[in-house]
Amino acid sequence: MKRVFILLLIASSLALLCPASFAQDQSAAAAAAAARQDAEERYRHLSATVEELQAALDVQRRRIDTLAGELKSFRDESARTGHDAVTREEFKDYAEKLRELAQKQDADRKLILDEIKKLATAPLVRAPEKKAAAEPPKAAAKPDKEETGYEYVIKEKDTLSAIVVACREKGLKVTVKQVLEANPKVNPNRLLPGQKIFIPAPSAP
Repeated sequence: MKRVFILLLIASSLALLCPASFAQDQSAAAAAAAARQDAEERYRHLSATVEELQAALDVQRRRIDTLAGELKSFRDESARTGHDAVTREEFKDYAEKLRELAQKQDADRKLILDEIKKLATAPLVRAPEKKAAAEPPKAAAKPDKEETGYEYVIKEKDTLSAIVVACREKGLKVTVKQVLEANPKVNPNRLLPGQKIFIPAPSAP
């Protein structure tokens, strides 16, 4: 009889412990899922910021290359003709512009590193949009259809920053962040040839 009583006592204790253990497992799983989601959001934000700054650097690099090419042409022309193709003042002005662009590029490079450190350590603020996650996806997609823009087909070796730079050179003032927001399912680090993305055309203020 004693043995039966002890077995019943053990069984009832296990029955009480199991729900608590199950609740702890559920809590740990929820915490892990939240941490994973935060990490993904942080990475996406960081990637967009770096792409944006990289696009700005690409524009500056092209300007530096253009100015450097013009300076070289002036020097070659002067050496060929035996006299100055440009005045000393014009040459000094070009050299000064080249120096300013080089300094700006160094400053932007430092800004990229500072921004990466800041985003890597700053606490991530959850976007309030997630509260409306229960809404039908079609209702949320309607504004995207009304947005004006262009469809772009990814080519071999395309990068998001290079695409944005090309758009800006054609007068389309779009940013990497705006392109990512218009294409939430696109991974900027895995662009595939033939893949289509939407390039939004921001309305003029």
